[in-house]
Amino acid sequence: MNERRYDLIWDTINDAMAINPFEPQPKFTELAVPTQITFRAATPTKSVYISAYCNAPEQVVSIIQRMVQQAGGMSVCQPIESEGFCQRLLIGAQLPGISSSDLWKIRAAVQTGGIVETVRVNYQIRRPDSTPAQPSSCIGCRYYYGKRHGHDQLICAMHPYGPSDDLCRDWEAAG
Repeated sequence: MNERRYDLIWDTINDAMAINPFEPQPKFTELAVPTQITFRAATPTKSVYISAYCNAPEQVVSIIQRMVQQAGGMSVCQPIESEGFCQRLLIGAQLPGISSSDLWKIRAAVQTGGIVETVRVNYQIRRPDSTPAQPSSCIGCRYYYGKRHGHDQLICAMHPYGPSDDLCRDWEAAG
């Protein structure tokens, strides 16, 4: 009885796998290749990077462009680049500002047509471009330097970050 059961199962598998050579067969199978979408946006205080994969890039691009326009920004979309089985699309945007809710709306827009792989937000702290005022205890001192090197201001050789007291014991008149 077991042999008959195995024969029945084997016949079912063979029937399912059998291809009739007299019936027309499809010449090719269409392969759906997802497009990698990279969205980069810059604001005065942060930059946003989203990487995702989707099958309907046109739909995702139109939603993102509409959201960028609503936020008062401007976007640029580069044409789809194909590299073998890989397609890439880059969207760049300049925004006056972006809130966390705007960022989540953009992420949700991408997720409607695909899978979000990475979301990264980099916060930038802007330092003032002007040189800070000369410390009052350094006015008229011959050793005062006061120039910036990178993000730091060098006051003088004896007190690189300025004197710790209101009166500097190393002060000498410029002359």
